[in-house]
Amino acid sequence: MHFRRRLRRNTKLMTPLLLLLLMLSFSQAPKTFLVFPLEPEVENPDLEWIGEGVALSIADGLRACGMTVMAREQRVQLVQGADLPAALPLSRASMIFLGQQSGADYLVMGSFSGTEADLSVGVQVLDLQAMKLGGRITGNGPISALPMIENDLSWLILKNYDLAGAYARADHLKKTRSVPNRAYRLYVTSLGLAGQDAAVPLLLRAVSEHASFPAAQFLLGRYYYREGNCDRALQHLSLAGTLNPEGRFLAGNCHLQQGKMNEAIRAYGDAGTVEGLNNLGVACLRSGDLASAERWLRSAGEKAPADGTVALNLAIARFLSGNLEEAKQVAEAALQHNPSHGMLRFVRSETLQQLGYPDEAAAALERSRRLGIEPEKLKKQDPKLWTRLFQSWKR
Repeated sequence: MHFRRRLRRNTKLMTPLLLLLLMLSFSQAPKTFLVFPLEPEVENPDLEWIGEGVALSIADGLRACGMTVMAREQRVQLVQGADLPAALPLSRASMIFLGQQSGADYLVMGSFSGTEADLSVGVQVLDLQAMKLGGRITGNGPISALPMIENDLSWLILKNYDLAGAYARADHLKKTRSVPNRAYRLYVTSLGLAGQDAAVPLLLRAVSEHASFPAAQFLLGRYYYREGNCDRALQHLSLAGTLNPEGRFLAGNCHLQQGKMNEAIRAYGDAGTVEGLNNLGVACLRSGDLASAERWLRSAGEKAPADGTVALNLAIARFLSGNLEEAKQVAEAALQHNPSHGMLRFVRSETLQQLGYPDEAAAALERSRRLGIEPEKLKKQDPKLWTRLFQSWKR
């Protein structure tokens, strides 16, 4: 509010160009989209995958222009959270309800009909702020032209809602899906199967058809990671692309578990989440770079000040650096939020012992033992191995 008052007072002092730039900066803020699968208006099981497939491609096209689009997994969680049938078509009222619950600005829905030789695909966009439904945007052609139809639809959504900005049509054309329909169909079909074990054979067939398929490679990598097979996970995650932050996170975890600290640090890269920053800090700590470890762990702590895992690792970093009083302070502050955290109590006891408080150290050690910690076993380990990782992305 104060900024707006100052802006009005100083408007006359600004050049027309500066005013234009300011107006553009306010109007071009990224919008959030929720894209639903298109409904089939044809009874042909061989074409059922098109509804989800087109939705995913439209979402990718919108992201290419800087829009925020809710991931498919988020959409599925929304449906499940609202206790709606995930396997059945949603009514328009249900879609609007989910869009409002998600906080999206725009909702995209539509349908398709025809045959492989002559498909007709159409979408509509609902402005959830104004509750205004736009006209139907359509694309037609044989199924071989589906990637271009998808690209056209996402471009027309951007243009119709003045969201493209300086982004050119020629640039958007470069984002046309390059994965052929045969491989793409296998991938899309795998998403609707219950359980990873059923999906993996289809994903393996998809990447055998088209190895340069980052989305399918990532899902395979995540599957093998969860199975505990880091060698196979890394084979697929290395092909998932550097733009996939969760893929880089899982690859970093695999490298770290294999003792390859430098590879882990490179994989985590410019981690921005609590999980990524924490694990990057642990990788630096285990590599012996305590200064970098503390820097990343402090950043993680700023994002999650009450998290016991982050605080534990920061306390260990300070303990190993010889900053015993600071290590004790970190552990004690974290225990206020995590009183049952056995490892924090163990690290506090070790710190108290070195600071010369044997009675307090013994009491803290006993409390850690009652919480399931095995102090004698831990004391034989390198303290770098007391650190803890986050195994999952965005808990």
